[in-house]
Amino acid sequence: SWSRTENLVLVAGEDCRYSLVDSVGHSHFVSAPFDTPFTCGVWSALSSVFVLSSHCEIILGDKSGKVLNRVPLPTPALTFCLANDSNRVTIG
Repeated sequence: SWSRTENLVLVAGEDCRYSLVDSVGHSHFVSAPFDTPFTCGVWSALSSVFVLSSHCEIILGDKSGKVLNRVPLPTPALTFCLANDSNRVTIG
């Protein structure tokens, strides 16, 4: 997922890590490994935060890569939608 405001790409997947990369490919952040792979991720349209989902939790992070919040899920999150105002996440 690409952030137009931050000029960063959020990369996450089966290696159980996420990273932030700029438009020319320079790595700005690489996370430590998590317990499960990530299923999707998206930047907020109005701010410099992103949301990632795995099979067991939702993770909120900022443009520096710092995890701001982790919320466990009762069932796997395969898709989600972040509201335009970035205040709500709908999980599917």
